[in-house]
Amino acid sequence: MLQSILTRARKRNLSVSEMDKQDAWQRTVLSAACVSNDKTVIEKELRVLENMIEMHEDIECISISFEWL
Repeated sequence: MLQSILTRARKRNLSVSEMDKQDAWQRTVLSAACVSNDKTVIEKELRVLENMIEMHEDIECISISFEWL
């Protein structure tokens, strides 16, 4: 399930990685990065990723945060 989300996200303009909890059963921390000269494009791509995660009934998303550089 997680692998399919990662694969689909990488087909878009997103770089996604598991950052923490890889050894914990049924838990993970994902980080996504997107580069563009237009903030609205980045926001759209990140919302698509958020929707991909939320579409899976077996996945519970605890928190989402955004950081702009």
